[in-house]
Amino acid sequence: MVKHLDFATFTSKSNRLLIKTAVTLDVANRKKTNKTSIHMKKVLFIQLFITSLFINAQSFSPQKIINQIDIDRAESVYAVDIDGDGDMDVLSASFYDDKIAWYENTDGNGTFGNQQVITVDADGARSVYATDIDGDGDMDVLSASLYDNKIAWYENIDGNGTFGSQQVITTDVNYPRFVYATDIDSDGDMDVLFASFPDGKIAWYENTDGNGTFGSQQVIDTGYNLFVYAADIDGDGDMDILSSSDHYNITWYENIDGIGTFGSEQIITTDVEQPLYVYAADIDGDGDMDVLSASLDDDKIAWYENTDGNGIFGSQQVITTNTDGAISVFATDIDGDGDMDVLSASEYDNKIAWYENTDGNGTFGNQQVITTNTDGAKSVFASDIDGDGDMDVLSASLFDDKIAWYENLGTLSINENTLLNFTVYPTVAENTLFIKSKKEITKIEIYSEIGQLMKVTMENQIDISNLTQGLYLVKVEDDSGNFGVKKVVKN
Repeated sequence: MVKHLDFATFTSKSNRLLIKTAVTLDVANRKKTNKTSIHMKKVLFIQLFITSLFINAQSFSPQKIINQIDIDRAESVYAVDIDGDGDMDVLSASFYDDKIAWYENTDGNGTFGNQQVITVDADGARSVYATDIDGDGDMDVLSASLYDNKIAWYENIDGNGTFGSQQVITTDVNYPRFVYATDIDSDGDMDVLFASFPDGKIAWYENTDGNGTFGSQQVIDTGYNLFVYAADIDGDGDMDILSSSDHYNITWYENIDGIGTFGSEQIITTDVEQPLYVYAADIDGDGDMDVLSASLDDDKIAWYENTDGNGIFGSQQVITTNTDGAISVFATDIDGDGDMDVLSASEYDNKIAWYENTDGNGTFGNQQVITTNTDGAKSVFASDIDGDGDMDVLSASLFDDKIAWYENLGTLSINENTLLNFTVYPTVAENTLFIKSKKEITKIEIYSEIGQLMKVTMENQIDISNLTQGLYLVKVEDDSGNFGVKKVVKN
């Protein structure tokens, strides 16, 4: 069967420039003077040196290729500890070879082994995700594939990355684009969500026994939806649903009763042209979930403030339009200063970039390009790949068939001298964390490895029994605004 690329891949705006002007540094416009002193030259040198330090305060390594040989059109990348050894491995979905695969982080420093194929029975693989589906403490894998209309999962049989055969959740879907998992019905296990097009469906499946037996399809909406994500939008403790629609809007749906009965569509914005990706994170540091979007036809990365913590959103706040074909967005703390920065992937300019949250309130700096060495950038993700405590970046790109990562070389923060010293123990915990600090603590925040705020407290004894297994970041702040961040592992 000849496979045709989907509409979103080739959609382009009218009057798109075929050749873009290269940006160069103009050093020719200097004033001539006969009074330049040695002192002024020294001042200029110092200023340039300081500027250089700030420019390079957060830098990334050149692209490190994980795989470009055994992939045919890389669509999706995700990082998680597949083999249970405490470091981040990498998953990929590739379209033309129908493949879901993973790559072992062999030394915990970002050296990856050969591709390990989970399945080639995903016809037009578009999306990959990992979570503990069967409740046995290791990471299983989910996939969405376009041409066989399939949502499926694969059991991590031994916890070391040996996967069982494909277990089909449903084929009652038309061209599924994205798959995601969360606890929709608040019963402690992972249920499954998907978005599909052109039937425009977002729906979920209950994990009926906690072991990966799924119930019937429960449709949330059929409104031309392209992407689905889950977060607690209204702060009531259950998972609501976010979606992007080909009808040019970003919407959310309230989980009314906490067990998966959803309300009607609530529009966040209509000021987007072909939104392809949505994400939720606490952008302004007020403890609730704000929303991010990437939209292809207006080249826009934007965010929307959850103004009351209950799902009333403010107007669109544009982070950038300096992306040609914005197709993916992600939020995490790139520069280690305790707030959420933003990452983007844009397809037509082959760009992976990030934007600093300069004040922790959602004021973003200029675009900082990580790479343009991706031919058709499609997916961006962040995780601590090399185990050094900061967030590295991953990408999947379509036309060069590439899964790659970029090491975060920058310092934790330009305010590193004000970091708060504290102790968190045990560093590998099952149910309870303890915080010890010589200074009075005013706030403790726990973030997931992908930067999602999971818990806020002032207590120095923290119940983490409801968190899933994995890596977490603990941020502690004192009454002077000094803070520290440390890693822990939830067993």
